[in-house]
Amino acid sequence: MPAPDEVVEWFQHNPYLKTSEPEPASVGGAKGVQFDVVLPRSRPVNHKGICGGTGCLDVFKLSTGGSSEIFGFYRQYEKKEHYIILKDVKGVPVVIAYNDDKDVYEEFVPVAKQVLKSVEWTDN
Repeated sequence: MPAPDEVVEWFQHNPYLKTSEPEPASVGGAKGVQFDVVLPRSRPVNHKGICGGTGCLDVFKLSTGGSSEIFGFYRQYEKKEHYIILKDVKGVPVVIAYNDDKDVYEEFVPVAKQVLKSVEWTDN
């Protein structure tokens, strides 16, 4: 597993993603960085992702397992996704991502921020 700083760098240097500059972030007292990511229309030629075909770009595997083991952008051209990468939550790096597929991202952000303010990390 790459260190969280390497994850941020991977997003920033991925030729198929556009990222904003990382800014400091904190969720439940855990510190890290946050940034927005946009998937431009350009893709690798003949790319077929694990996430469902030519209309997606695989980003990384989720630790939760199950049927959704790959998180990716799927036909989300030019739409924003917001990432928060925390360096150490009880000894584990955590990536939080959110978006809104209904073209109301700017309206959704305040709701997501309220939820993140309520986070308390436990040992369970």
